[in-house]
Amino acid sequence: NFYYFEYASFWKHWALIIPILIWQIYFLIRFIESGFKSRYLFYSSGLFFISFGVSYLSVLFQVMWAPLIYDRYKKHDYVTLKKIFYYILSLFVSIAVIVAWHPRAFWRITGLVGSDVFDSNQSIYTAEKSSTGLSFIYYGLLILKNHIALVAFAILGFFHLKRQSSLLKTIWFLPLLLVGGASFVTFGLISHHESRYSLPVITSFIVITACMLPAYLDSKRSKVLDWIMGSLFVF
Repeated sequence: NFYYFEYASFWKHWALIIPILIWQIYFLIRFIESGFKSRYLFYSSGLFFISFGVSYLSVLFQVMWAPLIYDRYKKHDYVTLKKIFYYILSLFVSIAVIVAWHPRAFWRITGLVGSDVFDSNQSIYTAEKSSTGLSFIYYGLLILKNHIALVAFAILGFFHLKRQSSLLKTIWFLPLLLVGGASFVTFGLISHHESRYSLPVITSFIVITACMLPAYLDSKRSKVLDWIMGSLFVF
């Protein structure tokens, strides 16, 4: 896909991150559907170690586990919560190992976004200049300009399935929204502009659309809606 490589100027970097993100989403779903078998947490933890070694963004994507943690806490399922706790602990171990392995990369990132958190001036490690202001409009227009059909399909599908399908109420559907939403909000708050940072949001839209499609085909719908959704899908 042309847009994939256009967005992923460091395509060797993103060609690992995005597939790993998709696999982690898959293992989250399998963890739920299998009755919370620990092996899927083990698989996801191993993928996190690889992904975090490539990009610190992998930490952001772990927000996908938040709805499940809340659901298990509400149902007092402390056995599953204990398994997830050990999974989170493994993530911290991976983070510590990767940062200790290459600390300069960690300080470079803090300098790239302005060094507000650690009050350290590490901007000498990068030739990129920090700008000021928010980036919501930049990333929003970028996604709409290149993927308006995908966004429209996901929005129309959401409102159509809201009353007709239980898909939107499943415990694993919200994590798909959180991955894209967390990425959009994070980079929207940072003044640094690079189109490749819209990739997680686009990936989230693609996975959501793929999940909606079977439910949409099984639902009751009008011919007009079929023409609209079909045109968007082809476009």
